[in-house]
Amino acid sequence: MQEKRDEIIVCRNCGKEFTFTVGEQNFYEEKGLKPPVRCKECKAKRKEQQTEQSNNIVQVKSAEEKKNDFEEMLERFRANTILFEEEIERRNKKRK
Repeated sequence: MQEKRDEIIVCRNCGKEFTFTVGEQNFYEEKGLKPPVRCKECKAKRKEQQTEQSNNIVQVKSAEEKKNDFEEMLERFRANTILFEEEIERRNKKRK
């Protein structure tokens, strides 16, 4: 097995080089993540932009849309609860 070494990666956004350390490689590997493609600064900017966009979308929803979202979520919860209870029953029958 080849020994890991720090890698130099070029940021997809700004083109700046950054180091992907052995410790970071091990962490990413352990979590099943792909190696980074953006430097920490660009990654932080992108996350901030996504959060801002998400907040803007949430603010635009009307009370009726929020009510519909809640009702849909509640319906999915009920359906999942039924499926879960059915699975428990199936497992209990197998044990008998």
